[in-house]
Amino acid sequence: MRHIDGFVLPVPKKNLKAYFTMAQKAGKILREHGALEYR
Repeated sequence: MRHIDGFVLPVPKKNLKAYFTMAQKAGKILREHGALEYR
């Protein structure tokens, strides 16, 4: 059985760099806790 989680967040253009940095850190944590892939 497959399971997909998705998130939609409004991010102001001026904060995109900070968001991408945070998203990369979150992806690492999610993979450490069993996620098979994070894009």
